[in-house]
Amino acid sequence: MDSCDPADFYDFGGFAYISDVELNLAPADMTPCGPLVVTITWLGKNGESLSEEASTAVLATDYLTVVSFQSDNGRVISENRQVPQNGDGQEQPTSTWEVGRPVIDQHTLEIDDYLDLNQSYVLYIGMIDPETNEWLSTPFGHMVPINPYDQGNDE
Repeated sequence: MDSCDPADFYDFGGFAYISDVELNLAPADMTPCGPLVVTITWLGKNGESLSEEASTAVLATDYLTVVSFQSDNGRVISENRQVPQNGDGQEQPTSTWEVGRPVIDQHTLEIDDYLDLNQSYVLYIGMIDPETNEWLSTPFGHMVPINPYDQGNDE
């Protein structure tokens, strides 16, 4: 990766990228039995295998967004898979995305497990085809690490 441009760094198969991620809680405020709300702003971009409506639609396939909160050893604490949303809770399948038009996609993860204060946590985001279970590729494999949640002590 030669660029720090989000369109390259957070690229999903050349079709979309993450332009912003917001969380309702700071890492220090996370507690068991509470929701972690993750709001992703996606932007569609021109890829090589566009749908037939290439001037507007980004993808012909409807992917699910996968948001996974994991410990640094890969244990899944909470995960959400859903059709992307359009900001008001209505589904906005990827086949309806337009190049350059933001899609505000909100996910709620229930944290109902003990969070070890001496462990780090990572939020991952990916996109998967629910029909074939194939992931859109990213520069990091099939999921992009967004924020490391280091609950450990710096002493």
